[in-house]
Amino acid sequence: MAALALAGCAVAPSIDATRPLLRDTEHRFYVYSDRNERTQGDILASLVLLGGLSQRYGNSDSDCHGTECRKAFSDAFGELGAEYARLGLDRLSLRYYELALANTPESADKHVDLAIAQLSLGRDEAAIASLGKAIGIAKGDADTERAAAGILLLLDRPQEAIGHAEACIRQSPPPRAAQYCALTAMAAKLRGGSDSLVAPLVGGDAWPAPLLDYLRGNIDEESLAKVIASTADPALRREGLSEALYYVGEAELARGHRDLALRYFRANLVMKVEGYWETTASRRRIIQLGGGDDPPEDSPPPSHIPIG
Repeated sequence: MAALALAGCAVAPSIDATRPLLRDTEHRFYVYSDRNERTQGDILASLVLLGGLSQRYGNSDSDCHGTECRKAFSDAFGELGAEYARLGLDRLSLRYYELALANTPESADKHVDLAIAQLSLGRDEAAIASLGKAIGIAKGDADTERAAAGILLLLDRPQEAIGHAEACIRQSPPPRAAQYCALTAMAAKLRGGSDSLVAPLVGGDAWPAPLLDYLRGNIDEESLAKVIASTADPALRREGLSEALYYVGEAELARGHRDLALRYFRANLVMKVEGYWETTASRRRIIQLGGGDDPPEDSPPPSHIPIG
């Protein structure tokens, strides 16, 4: 009987044979995120750097008055914010981003960092305010427009997301960056936004062009999965799968398939890819969709107490 039971386990069906990206994550499990040890080392190095800055300029950044000094502290605090964000320590990340911004309040990048940290903690109104400041300072910078498009997509404001994605593309960033802006625009269109007024970007073989082809309906999920599987570098393969799981999840969410979308977003978190926008976005979607909670417990049957 035990042998039969074991045999039954051996032939258990996969998560979903018709969903190759989910299938490809079925047997994956990472104890640590993709650069956990390096990030912890970076944190220690940043703390040492802060100590050195304090010795050079004064007891702390509050004793710092010159531009050079302010920027030095801001960069160190900002790096700590990024490092804690990679580890998913959002409250620590937020605090260091606040300290970074206090030293260089005119930095669009620091406002974007703060907006993403606020978004991760569910502080949506604060995130919108920080994003607005970044956009006002950056005046059309492609990186800022790309970040704005992604944030607004997560805030379910697809038309605004498309507008910022278009603004990113109009700045003629490098092809890879432009394609990521086009990805956000396409995902926003699926979520109800209108067609982009920017001419479609030409695809290609280099990543993320195949992902853009998938969202446009030019290739299916099986073809997308084969492209990722053919990536020689294991780290790049892991990152590509993480990105694909997020965007396919967005596509399924746009089609009204909430539970299926949740499976893609959850599978992305299994990849534990540090510091990736798609990892942060997947976690945000899971929270939005109530997919991070335990299933409700069954209500106990009513008790019938005899009367009289």
